[in-house]
Amino acid sequence: MEGPSVSSTPSDPPAPPTTTAIIWQDFDRRHMLYMDQHNAVCDSIQNTQERFSQELQQIHVSLAQSKQAQETFEKNQNQMQEANQALYKEFQSLKDDLQNFMRIMTPASIKDVSCPPAHIVPSTISSPPGFLGQPPARLPVLPSGTTEGLSRF
Repeated sequence: MEGPSVSSTPSDPPAPPTTTAIIWQDFDRRHMLYMDQHNAVCDSIQNTQERFSQELQQIHVSLAQSKQAQETFEKNQNQMQEANQALYKEFQSLKDDLQNFMRIMTPASIKDVSCPPAHIVPSTISSPPGFLGQPPARLPVLPSGTTEGLSRF
């Protein structure tokens, strides 16, 4: 048995939208585009602000490190200057001591002696006995039992 058939009736075509409806649809579409663009710009601005904030924080850290390094450098430089001044004073003191020592230890007769001219051969310079290859002078022979003059030797 066949059931009753249902016939479909074509539905009426929708009524064309009114001008007001078209304007509102266009407004909604444009508003959605505007909001999407606005949100994209806001996200970009927020990302840029976060990046700049991080970079600024890094700059502050670098600046603090640089300031600390500058202070350390100045401190080390001051210490080096103080050490150099102390060394210079010590050098001057040692120099003065050496000059005084040389002045005291150098007899006046040596101070006035000049070096012989270069054309004089050292063997022609007279020297005391036993000096520069000459045999030593003989000690005087005293009679036995005599102690006179031995204290000098």
